Amino acid sequence: MSALICTPIRGGMVHVQHAVGILQSTGLFNGWLPHPGQSDIYVARCVLANEFLKTPFDDLLFIDSDVGFSRKMLQDLIESEGDVVSGLVPDKSPVPVALMRGLDSKPIPVSEIPPEGMIEVGMVPCAFLKIRRKVLTTLLETNAVAKYGPDGIYGQFFAGLIENEHLLSEDYSFSKLCRAAGFKLWVNCGIRVDHDGRRL
Repeated sequence: MSALICTPIRGGMVHVQHAVGILQSTGLFNGWLPHPGQSDIYVARCVLANEFLKTPFDDLLFIDSDVGFSRKMLQDLIESEGDVVSGLVPDKSPVPVALMRGLDSKPIPVSEIPPEGMIEVGMVPCAFLKIRRKVLTTLLETNAVAKYGPDGIYGQFFAGLIENEHLLSEDYSFSKLCRAAGFKLWVNCGIRVDHDGRRL
């Protein structure tokens, strides 16, 4: 499998742990596409996903610029079975919680997350995420996402959806689209990345 790392960068800053992870992981991925200066994460992810589709690579790997990771973590993500797979990503609160939702759309307590193995979930974060090409092409081909551009070939994969009068994040909006299209979402619990200094 070939893979392209796509990194949205707010304000043009990359955390040291992220840069170290990229350098340590040479040979595991086929290209790195950073997208600096876009403060709107919805737009940044859409731009990167559409740029990925112009390449010949099999997997899009979102790794946000505030995520620290090791070569082993990236290798485990790449080798994880599944079309949409995330590592375990904490939020940025003083006592971090996992940025994912169960199949019932409710938060999963840290105490209930196994130390390793794959679990199916209802929503995944995009901060350390593998997406197989066929997921994006299916969403385009089935008109599951709004198209734009001169030929209608670009997809709004990460546009915010509204659910129960709440605006969903771009991560969870994308998750809902994937599940509606028949794709299962997975978290590899053995991959526990650093998110702006926090780790589960």
